[in-house]
Amino acid sequence: MNKHPLLTLAHAYMQHHHKKEAVCIVSLFHKEKSVHFWGTGKDEEGFSLPDLKTQLERDYSEVSDIKLTMKEHRILATEHSGVLVANWQVLFRMNNSDTLHDLTVRTTLYGEQSTNRWLLRHAHWSLAYGEQPEGHSFPTGNN
Repeated sequence: MNKHPLLTLAHAYMQHHHKKEAVCIVSLFHKEKSVHFWGTGKDEEGFSLPDLKTQLERDYSEVSDIKLTMKEHRILATEHSGVLVANWQVLFRMNNSDTLHDLTVRTTLYGEQSTNRWLLRHAHWSLAYGEQPEGHSFPTGNN
């Protein structure tokens, strides 16, 4: 069974991110159609490839190293488009620190088949809201 193109794109994204290759990541996104991304911070949203490149460069300027690993994933796709949803482990060290941080981010990648390959149009990373206890749909204020 062949690997789905969205899975290939996700792995390429993770490899380029580890090497801090913003230009290579941008090349995984569609150049002729609109794109969008959301990061984990309140100000991390963009609607263009230059926005994405700027966000990635900001990410890289804050860490000495970073590595993404995909945990469980699911692909919901048609022949020409689809969504990959997954949990990604993010291991990183802030600049001038030896402490290794470990985050799990919820990841959504939307891609479409272009003329000769699949390209991303949307990416979203989020963290589970720490103020919301398990078993509740909203924060209770008791945390």
